[in-house]
Amino acid sequence: MNKWASIGLCAGLACFAGAAYSSPAVGTAAATTQDGVYTQVQAARGKKTYVEKCSSCHLTSLAGGVNESPALKGDEFATHWSGKPLRALYSRIISTMPLSDPGTLNEKETLDVVAFILQGNGFHPGKAGLQSPSQLNKIQFRAAK
Repeated sequence: MNKWASIGLCAGLACFAGAAYSSPAVGTAAATTQDGVYTQVQAARGKKTYVEKCSSCHLTSLAGGVNESPALKGDEFATHWSGKPLRALYSRIISTMPLSDPGTLNEKETLDVVAFILQGNGFHPGKAGLQSPSQLNKIQFRAAK
């Protein structure tokens, strides 16, 4: 086997192993925002942070509108985030918000704000909270019923 064939074979095996490792097991379902992925206590902490750092643009009601800030609840919000991992919403918040001082929310504050936004969109709390950004990769945003 020549050098390029060996490299190609190794690369192919690495891709296959990576795909197999990262794929969910057959018969298991990924969590969704409808599965009670945050706690009531977490959402309460998130509300406090949200009111202090987000509501001047997005309003306390999550309705948006100030400085063209989008609503953080409702049909348009749900349609925009539907089918995406919850990490996408978290990443948008932690890297670009608040608009006046982007990137100043820490991980815990951002997880709590995400919990508050979920609560504001009618998702019910559960027994376990959002623990880490990587966990959010496994939770799909699905509009509340």
